[in-house]
Amino acid sequence: MKTSWGANASHRRKRVVSRAKVRWEILGLEDPAQSSSSPSIEDLRRQITSAASSGLSAETLSRSGQKKVAANRTRGGAVQ
Repeated sequence: MKTSWGANASHRRKRVVSRAKVRWEILGLEDPAQSSSSPSIEDLRRQITSAASSGLSAETLSRSGQKKVAANRTRGGAVQ
């Protein structure tokens, strides 16, 4: 009688999980391995500045606004 639980663990076959490979082109992106030119740091800064200056849409909810509403509620769910 064997007393250890993992005595045969090394002899079992391990299950292989295959991952689906999605090509970059299907996602509408360039394969980074094939593209030799990387954007310059100045180009990245321009893109970030442009995105930040466009701001948020009117439909975007602020997380800080949600926290204030939750803080004003009592246990019964009524607003103070």
